[in-house]
Amino acid sequence: MAVKALDVSNWGGYCDFHEARALGYRHVIVRLSSERPGKRDIAIQQLQAAQEAGMTTSGYSWPYFDQDPAEFADRCMQIAVDAGTPLKYVWLDLEGAAPPSNMFAWAWEFYRGVGADQPCGIYTGPGWWLKYGQPAATLREGRRVPLWLAHYDGIAKLRDEYMPLYPWRALAAKQYQGTTTVAGVSADLNVVGKRYV
Repeated sequence: MAVKALDVSNWGGYCDFHEARALGYRHVIVRLSSERPGKRDIAIQQLQAAQEAGMTTSGYSWPYFDQDPAEFADRCMQIAVDAGTPLKYVWLDLEGAAPPSNMFAWAWEFYRGVGADQPCGIYTGPGWWLKYGQPAATLREGRRVPLWLAHYDGIAKLRDEYMPLYPWRALAAKQYQGTTTVAGVSADLNVVGKRYV
């Protein structure tokens, strides 16, 4: 069963999710922005606003490969601690420029840094993963974390033409539409498997 979800970033500003919840959205994935105090404050408010609206929350972050992964993970998780909001999952956003050769080593150190009890996953698009991730991935690595796939096909279902995408056989979540406005909130649209929210 899939749950309707929104993902938001600091670009969306301060949010009120009550109306979005009335439209059937049940989960919010917030970018854990720690680069500047203003971005951090927005992330905290977004997490708290989602919780106040009766929605579950997760977080995501881009990897900063030039930073220590454990310290970076700690800064990300401190946002949730300061918000007083539990995170169902923490997703590492792998996209954009070509990654360094130590991408997976950095990612696993990041996952260890967020804590053994905190579930984690990978967010990526099929084009990026086929070019950069899949050649370096192993089945063992893929089994460690679930996949949140970005593919804007407009289909709000946990299936996709790119699946199976090595090393995953199934999707945990799918971002099926890019930035739009839902009940006054600037967000991407997603469906997430019930076990992940």
